Amino acid sequence: TVNPNPTASTISAGGNTTFCSGGSVTLSGNVGGTWSTGSPSVAAVGSLTGIVTGLSSGVAVIYYSNGVGCSASYSVTVLPTPAAITGSANMCLGGSTTLFNSVSGGVWSSADPAVAAIGSLTGIVTSVAPGYATIIYQILPGGCAASTTVNVLPLPTAFAVTGGGSYCASDTGVHIGLSNSETGVNYTLLHGATAIGSLPGTGAALDYGLLTSPGTYTIKGTNTTT
Repeated sequence: TVNPNPTASTISAGGNTTFCSGGSVTLSGNVGGTWSTGSPSVAAVGSLTGIVTGLSSGVAVIYYSNGVGCSASYSVTVLPTPAAITGSANMCLGGSTTLFNSVSGGVWSSADPAVAAIGSLTGIVTSVAPGYATIIYQILPGGCAASTTVNVLPLPTAFAVTGGGSYCASDTGVHIGLSNSETGVNYTLLHGATAIGSLPGTGAALDYGLLTSPGTYTIKGTNTTT
């Protein structure tokens, strides 16, 4: 019995044989054979399907055999894929956050630069406008990439501080307040750098009452959810 001998030309690929880890390509043969991998740490292959799946970066040799010792080989190249991106995905408008990836050698980019920009080598995301931005970490030259979404949160509306002025020694003081407020925002009254009172936003003006200590008063609004 003379069996057909698979050759390199026996095997064809239904896609790019250079692909990212976690990706796949389908090989096919024409002599009714089965598939195996000579590099199981780099790529796995379905024995009957010929579907090669990348496991780690490197070159994997895939064998196609007719079951009686005749075989041919085919090489695929698996490129490194970034790990999942880590770091805080939320920041307030005017703030920043730093993202990380455990696979080195990649570059960062923003798909939504009108919302958030990012340093290509630092991973530092800078807020531009409220909204969501997709951040991409890509390893070149293969182009394998991971992505994540960051959320730029809006700041509370800045309202005018009201009151202040002078008073006589026998008077009870002067009022300090806020011209308006938002529900869901907590307003802290600061005398210099010291917090001396706090009121929840009501959607209307706020009054912290009569105050007698001279100095500068500031009101800081903090969104209680974000």
